[in-house]
Amino acid sequence: MSRKVSISGAEKIVFLEYLIRGLMSVYYYKYDDRAYYFFEKEDGQLQMVTKEDDKIVDNMVVPDKRYDGELRYLFQSTLPEEYKNKPIDYNQKTIIGIAKKYHQALCTSGEECIVYENKTPDAKVLEFELGVYGGLNCSEYAMNGFATGGHKFSLYYPLLGLNAMTLYPRFSKSLSLSMGVSLSGMDAPETRFQDGLDIKFSSLVVTPSLGLKYAYTKFRLRPVLEAGIAYAMLLNSKSTVKDYKSETYYWIIDHELRKTFFGTYAGVGFDYVLKKRNYFFVRFSGDFFTKSDGTEVSGGDKMKAYKVKLGYVFVP
Repeated sequence: MSRKVSISGAEKIVFLEYLIRGLMSVYYYKYDDRAYYFFEKEDGQLQMVTKEDDKIVDNMVVPDKRYDGELRYLFQSTLPEEYKNKPIDYNQKTIIGIAKKYHQALCTSGEECIVYENKTPDAKVLEFELGVYGGLNCSEYAMNGFATGGHKFSLYYPLLGLNAMTLYPRFSKSLSLSMGVSLSGMDAPETRFQDGLDIKFSSLVVTPSLGLKYAYTKFRLRPVLEAGIAYAMLLNSKSTVKDYKSETYYWIIDHELRKTFFGTYAGVGFDYVLKKRNYFFVRFSGDFFTKSDGTEVSGGDKMKAYKVKLGYVFVP
């Protein structure tokens, strides 16, 4: 339904979605990531109610409560008992429920006063966030395919990554499903070990992950915990192993790096929230991979990685 409304001091003609139609019709409109409800009684006048953005006071998130008072004044004695001593939830299902109580209280003619009711309120139940980040990756790689063992490397390399988060706010505003992929590398310079082996290698490391993120949302600076599963793929790997018999004579040993690792990850950090749910984040995390049963030459190789990430998340 097209109506002329005033939003942020500017009049415009917009299409309003019917939520309920009857003695009091209720419309819904979303603009600039904010929900607006319009209430129309039989005289045709529209009254708008909206929930303002949360404010930051003394570094704490303070939600807007003015809408609650406006709804109480609008419905007064017909307000359901359950909201007499608790705040009114700001969603379509609640607004429709309150409007139905209004109709039940005032519709005494015996006729059906509700002409239409939206049967799928709050249809958009999932919210999505996309994030990009950079940082530093410290990989610890141990070659255990040789009888002498003890061939361990600590390697630092730049890190890039992408994340996609899915939230179900009606269930929890703190918990989200996180899917991501990171890109880093390993570049080990030629190193002489005590057993006479010279080893060098390089590889591109791609690590998809799937897990859960928990954010404590009371503050603008939000502590975060995350954990899940990770799968590392070593691509374009190159390695050289020389077994020295003397300073002028050596054998080349054929040793390939493992191609895949499976394990878990865990991390801590914080989000710093900006407007419109966008935020910066800092994470300190670790990937911990299992070793295989050793049936391959490189099957016993082990790897773990520690990451420092700095990134930005936005709502598409």
